[in-house]
Amino acid sequence: MMAKHPKRVWLPLAIVLLLLAGIVTCMWTLNRNLLPGSSRSPSGTGIHLGSGTSSSGEYNTVPMGQDDIHQGSLILVNNDYAYSFPEDDQLVSVYENKNKSYQVSTTHIQLQKQFVSQFNAMMEDFSAAQGIKDIIVVSGYRSKDDQQAIVNQKIQQLGKEEAMRWAAVPGYSEHHTGLAADIGIYTSDGKSPSYQGQGKYAWINEHCAQYGFVLRYQDDKKDITRIADEPWHYRYVGVPHASIMQQENLCLEEYTDFLKRYPYDGDHLTASDENGKQYEIYYFPAKGDSMNVPVPKDKEYWISGNNVDGFIVTVQL
Repeated sequence: MMAKHPKRVWLPLAIVLLLLAGIVTCMWTLNRNLLPGSSRSPSGTGIHLGSGTSSSGEYNTVPMGQDDIHQGSLILVNNDYAYSFPEDDQLVSVYENKNKSYQVSTTHIQLQKQFVSQFNAMMEDFSAAQGIKDIIVVSGYRSKDDQQAIVNQKIQQLGKEEAMRWAAVPGYSEHHTGLAADIGIYTSDGKSPSYQGQGKYAWINEHCAQYGFVLRYQDDKKDITRIADEPWHYRYVGVPHASIMQQENLCLEEYTDFLKRYPYDGDHLTASDENGKQYEIYYFPAKGDSMNVPVPKDKEYWISGNNVDGFIVTVQL
């Protein structure tokens, strides 16, 4: 007589495995959303995120006014939030301050000092890594009149509806900030082919966050930014914010909202990079004509407005 085989248990086992997979997925999702007290392991950018109570010790306060929310490297300028032109800016000539690792299309292009400093460092490392020096800065700071001329040209070329997908209304362009630049590829005949960030140039996208830059307008975010894909447009937001944005796949609109989860009087966002530098980040709302923004007493920090409703304080621990 043949021995009886036990009944197959594959179906119940499959159901159990599916349930376990669902539990793991839910746990990963909660971790990714960085709920208070959680942390996240490095991914791609080498930045580790967490949250918790402040570790910055004693605090002082810095007086700020409503006008101050419109200044800083994290300001959001888009179709909803106009740029407030300051009386005293930090614009410098790119031509006069650049190094030899890239080109500039005219001597008139200006950008914020911190942009040029970090862009110099990035281009020097890019040139050393890839053996080429043919990146060219083709656009930087724009006045309202400059932007209006570009809009008029785009309307003539594309029609008004399509033009507004590629050019912001004057007063609402990131280029007003001096924290954004368009780049191209320099050729011996003086022409600048459309830059796509591919091939050897992919190095820039892979490493730009380490220098404080983000690729501002990406195709998968166009419904949020309301600007079409621009692989040539880089925005300076500073370290460690660029790495956080890149790792979490957040455009600046999303990142502005993301940081509001970490108010001064709640859990703060923490970040540590692959070089061991640690940061603490929190949001402070702007209320009234003047306010006192809390800052750590004995640690290096910097404050940026968000151009919407408050300030972001970044502390180096």
